Amino acid sequence: MNVNDVFIWESEVRNNEIDFQGIVNNANYFNYLAQARCNHLKFLGIDIVAMHDSGFDMVLIRTEMDFKSSLKDGDGFIVTSKLEAMSRVRLACVQQIFRKSDQKVMVEAKTIVVCIAKATGKPIVPDELKSIFSLK
Repeated sequence: MNVNDVFIWESEVRNNEIDFQGIVNNANYFNYLAQARCNHLKFLGIDIVAMHDSGFDMVLIRTEMDFKSSLKDGDGFIVTSKLEAMSRVRLACVQQIFRKSDQKVMVEAKTIVVCIAKATGKPIVPDELKSIFSLK
């Protein structure tokens, strides 16, 4: 898989993610997106726990999310994830959540992350990110 390829993660709505209206509580969509992002990075060979242990943290600095429709208990869903270098230190992840049964878009989102050095709190690009995103 190339960094420019779209990553796909599949899951199913669990009953504890449903609110009193019988639909997925909005906060759970953040979890779905985060899980797909983490799996995407792991697939590319980026272990965020190992990065943390070596002194670097990926920090979410912005999320834009448009809710198009609602998932319900038991719905299968697909999360797509595409990573883009926005600048020398900012990475974007463009994502969509689709209901599996009919491919209907439920959510469209864009998250922006920065990697920081724990020692200084300043943005930094570790070598593993430089090589994957062809950053200098």
